[in-house]
Amino acid sequence: MLLNNNPQLDTQRLSAKVRQRLDGLDEAPPWRGETLWQQSLEGQVVNLGSTRQRQLGRATDYASLLALPTPAFVEESCYYLLGQLPEYSQYHEHLATLLSGEEREKWLLSLAKQRDASQAALSTALPGLEKGLARARIKYLPKLGRVIRQAWSLLKLDDFRRRMQHFIHLQNARYDALLELHRQQAQTLAELQAAQGRLAAENAILTQRLSQQGAPTASAATSSSASHQVAASQQSLVMEDTEATPERDFYLALEARFRGSLSSIGELMKEHLPHLANTPPLHHGKALLDLGCGRGEWLALVEAEGYRAWGVDLNETNVKITRGRGLDVRYQDALTALAECDDDSLGMITSFHLIEHLSHQQLRTLLREALRALAPEGRLLLETPNPQNLLVGSCNFYLDPTHVRPIPPDFLQFLAEYSGFEHADIMPLHPVDPSLRLPDEGETSRRLNHYLYGPQDYAMLAVKAATTPPMDTEETHG
Repeated sequence: MLLNNNPQLDTQRLSAKVRQRLDGLDEAPPWRGETLWQQSLEGQVVNLGSTRQRQLGRATDYASLLALPTPAFVEESCYYLLGQLPEYSQYHEHLATLLSGEEREKWLLSLAKQRDASQAALSTALPGLEKGLARARIKYLPKLGRVIRQAWSLLKLDDFRRRMQHFIHLQNARYDALLELHRQQAQTLAELQAAQGRLAAENAILTQRLSQQGAPTASAATSSSASHQVAASQQSLVMEDTEATPERDFYLALEARFRGSLSSIGELMKEHLPHLANTPPLHHGKALLDLGCGRGEWLALVEAEGYRAWGVDLNETNVKITRGRGLDVRYQDALTALAECDDDSLGMITSFHLIEHLSHQQLRTLLREALRALAPEGRLLLETPNPQNLLVGSCNFYLDPTHVRPIPPDFLQFLAEYSGFEHADIMPLHPVDPSLRLPDEGETSRRLNHYLYGPQDYAMLAVKAATTPPMDTEETHG
């Protein structure tokens, strides 16, 4: 029954037409699916036809036809060569042939033979198809085709080689440009860091001297003459000799308690004397500079061996005592002393327990300036506490409140080689008294002895190359 919900629709007339149409149908029209359903129930193979939505026109020429995915390649090849899409069984047969490894051009030739045999008139032609098939026929000739295929493979290989060479050339050019940019940036950064370090060191020295000498002698502290600065330092030492500051007394007392006596430290330092004989510039008259020379134990040993040596230190009392022993010691900051040295002017630079007092940037500046000031084949010897000894790294290192941080041996070695030294060697020093070690009764005790009672200090000996190439961080000193 139709409901009249549209005033413009005659529902009675429409119902009469529907009833008349139904009365004229004796039985339902035959449905092919019913027959196929019965056949499938009886176990027969039923061909339901293709349910895929076929899309043609994806190939624009012969090359794009060969590049199509296999299903689309089969359909469009049959369409352009046979004039129709393949039947269901043919479609899957072609797919199986191609998926088994049959070359596409060879399969196209077999399809072209079917077209030639049927002499079918094609309504649509694919650009380049006939030329491609002609090339394929020559390519697959029984004997000549094999030669042609090999020659074609060689030509493609040669073209590939040329393309790869061009690509490698472009990549190398880009890599070289990036390296040059990185080198320029590193050079600029190193120059700025070195200038910053020198200015900071000079500012600290000038501020200290101004506070010691007072305003009337400020002009002496700002003088550009190095000799005038040394004279002003000596004058300040005489003036302050009778006025020992509490801070200086504290540090001297701390050093006397934990560092050891003058003679005991001198005995320990004798282990480094063989390095002097292995340093060629010292034998050619170049001097040794000891940074942070302290009480002068090492300077006395070096001069006793017949080498020229001088040192710098910022402890006024140590400077005065060391000068009283006839040694050449100057009141000066280590970084400033290095900055004032001429290029290739020193045979050897040494420092004992100084670098642990420096920041990372100051340490890098020291290494960079040392490399510049050393003569070719000169040596840099740095000794510092060994943090690989757990007692030293976690406890004894902090007995000195002016220590900044422990420096691992591997890092110091890397830093020296990165700064431009030819090579750097690490030498463990001063193991704990064997009587304090654990009995060697197994792997556990051996490891504990290594980490708790191993070397308490280490030294790094870095060598400058015989002929030093221009460095990225090279600076000009007037």
